[in-house]
Amino acid sequence: MTISRRVLIALPILFVAWIALLALVMRLGGDAPAALVLFPPASLFASLPPGTAITSRGPVSVTVKGGAGLVAALDGSTTSSSSGPAAPSTAPAAVPTGVARPLGSFTTAVLNGTPTPGLGRAVANALQERGAKIGDVTNAATHDATRTQVFYAPGRRVDAGTVAQAIGIRGTSALMPITRAQRVLAGDQAKVVVLVGSDQNTAPHG
Repeated sequence: MTISRRVLIALPILFVAWIALLALVMRLGGDAPAALVLFPPASLFASLPPGTAITSRGPVSVTVKGGAGLVAALDGSTTSSSSGPAAPSTAPAAVPTGVARPLGSFTTAVLNGTPTPGLGRAVANALQERGAKIGDVTNAATHDATRTQVFYAPGRRVDAGTVAQAIGIRGTSALMPITRAQRVLAGDQAKVVVLVGSDQNTAPHG
């Protein structure tokens, strides 16, 4: 190995060792005779404490000299430079699952599961009078439902309970997760689906 090649290999090692020595002195003594900062961010100069002197400045580095507070200033500026500004969150806000929402803040679909014409529409109208936002109103796949059930999308069980109470259903036994077949009939916008049973023929709507 030639001498020039050895020098080229040794230079980066010496350079890294010098930076490490400066860092060690700063950590142990709270300050340093000088600190070399490579690729300094624009925020570095604004964050330097009073009394800090810039002893040299190049295209890719700057040497600063100062007393107490310099370590913290350099740590803060280099950390923010390496990590960069926090990216704005694009994730949708989490929907609370235990808070009752107004009927008009989500879409409710109504499926008539009985042979009685117009019963589904009557239940939808009763909900709408109470402020509900009604989506699709159509017939269910079968028409032998004797008991009204309220189905809900993920995270919407409390909303289903609100709808159930609005049409005179008490308790939680009628609340169930929505099925794929009901989703096809009710549409993608519906968060709650009412499967109307024959008990709605006589049950009061208030």
